[in-house]
Amino acid sequence: MSSKQCNTCGEYKPLDSYELNGKGYTLHKCKQCRAIARQQLSRTKEGLIKNIYNHQVKHSKRKQHPLPEYSKQELIDELLPHKKFNRIYLDWVKSDYDKNLTPSIDRTNPMLPYTKDNITIMTWKENATKGRLDEVNGIDTKRLKPVNQLTLDGEYIRTHHSISEAARQIGKSRTGAAGNISSCCNGRYDYAYGFRWEWNRA
Repeated sequence: MSSKQCNTCGEYKPLDSYELNGKGYTLHKCKQCRAIARQQLSRTKEGLIKNIYNHQVKHSKRKQHPLPEYSKQELIDELLPHKKFNRIYLDWVKSDYDKNLTPSIDRTNPMLPYTKDNITIMTWKENATKGRLDEVNGIDTKRLKPVNQLTLDGEYIRTHHSISEAARQIGKSRTGAAGNISSCCNGRYDYAYGFRWEWNRA
C-alpha cells in the first residue's frame, strides 16, 4: 500500500503524508489535518492555557529554574474566569489571531520562579517589550554578562550589568561600541573610549 485515505479530509495521500504512532503504525489523519486540528485546539481558551503552561515548564527546565508551583489544571482554573485574560483573549480572536495580541503570562519579578503571586497577564507583544526593558534597566540580568569599567591605570570605576549598558553610559551607540568593549574584555584591545574593560567574574 503506497497511499491511504485520511479519515478527516477524505483524500488519498502517500504514506509519508501521515505520522506514525508509538507502535510504528501510520495514523489515520494526515499531517495537514493534524496540524489544522492542533492549531484549532491551541486557539481555544483551554488549549492556549495548556500551551502557556507547557512553555513555562520548558523555559524553567532550560534555565534550570524551579518548575511552576502550580499544576496545569490549576492554571486553567485560575485563568478561565479571569476578566483580563478573557478580554485579551477576545481581542486576539477579533484580530484574527494576531501573534502580537496573543494572551501571555510573564513573571512580575523575572528573577523569581512562576508562582501565582508572581505572574501577570498581558499580550505577547507587551511580554516581549517588558523582557527587553527588564534587561535594559538591569532588572533581569540572567542572560547578561556584567563588565567592569577601569581607568587606563587599571583603577576600578564601576560595574555595568551588560556591555550595552556600558556603551549607553559612556554615550556611545550599542552597535559599534559593544564590539569594541567586548574586544577589550577578551584581550584583543588594551582599551576603548579612554577606558580599560574586563568581564566581571564575581
